[in-house]
Amino acid sequence: MFDIVIRDGLVVDGTGAPGQRRDVGILGERVSAIGDLGDAEAARVIDASGKVVTPGFIDPHSHSDWTIHSNRDADSTIRQGVTTEIVGNCGISNAPVSEASLATVASRLHAYGYDRPPTWSSFEEYLTDVSGEGTSQNLVFFVGHSTVRAAAGVG
Repeated sequence: MFDIVIRDGLVVDGTGAPGQRRDVGILGERVSAIGDLGDAEAARVIDASGKVVTPGFIDPHSHSDWTIHSNRDADSTIRQGVTTEIVGNCGISNAPVSEASLATVASRLHAYGYDRPPTWSSFEEYLTDVSGEGTSQNLVFFVGHSTVRAAAGVG
């Protein structure tokens, strides 16, 4: 039994091959079968007739890290099919934070709806904070070079 079966969608797998009408069986957090799943049982069935089923898209240049503390669901991202974002672009990230950079980082976070001061200093502490409350999308982080300079008091 599957957790989810997505039935009769046009599956485009990202290989460049033409899309094909298929069913997709999901068990846990993994796609476990693609093909004609017939009358396979599932806790949830999604009718994808007339729709396209694809792997998630990657946004290689996002600034969702600026809003992740105030917008954990990232609906505008997820609803577009983006499941992974690369953040920390343009040399700006939310960590590391020092006394020299605290006001700048706190101001940026506040501008995007996060009203508390950063509780992290190191990048590791920042990642723990982000992952502790969870996010809808997968995030890949760059450490912003401007943020490092500001934390060192030279930026």
